[in-house]
Amino acid sequence: MLRTRTAARRRGMVAVLVAIMLTVLVGALAISLDGGILQEDRRRVQAAADAAALAAATQLYENYPAIVASNYLTADPSGAAATAAQTSFTYHGFPNDGTTASVTVSIPPQTGPFTGRLGCAEVVVTYYQKRYFSSIWGNADLPVSARAVARGRWAGTRTASSFWILP
Repeated sequence: MLRTRTAARRRGMVAVLVAIMLTVLVGALAISLDGGILQEDRRRVQAAADAAALAAATQLYENYPAIVASNYLTADPSGAAATAAQTSFTYHGFPNDGTTASVTVSIPPQTGPFTGRLGCAEVVVTYYQKRYFSSIWGNADLPVSARAVARGRWAGTRTASSFWILP
């Protein structure tokens, strides 16, 4: 008789525990899947920022005589470097519309160790990733950001004699 009372009290407890644990497992799965998508987007955004910074630096290198001719008063006289960076960013599949993705080009850089240096271009990219499985915790897009700095200026090269003291 004792056995039947215990069985009657425990009836349904397994279903409650399975429901609770299933909710936890589905939540962990949602975080894992969206986290993997975010990591992939982070790599894509960083690659696009690197390419945009290199495109801007290429234009700075090509237009370096004009920068020197203006006595270093304008960092990008024709605006070609900023345009090249934004074109490169959209070429890599990110629209520069401000809602899905945005790119900010600063010539010279505004942050970091190259702040204010002429011949350098800074590109800051923000991409807003939509939530898929983790939308049960919120519906706001997740921002993915990347920053790249590239330098394109004429400079002399060092010779072997500048590295060693010759007798």
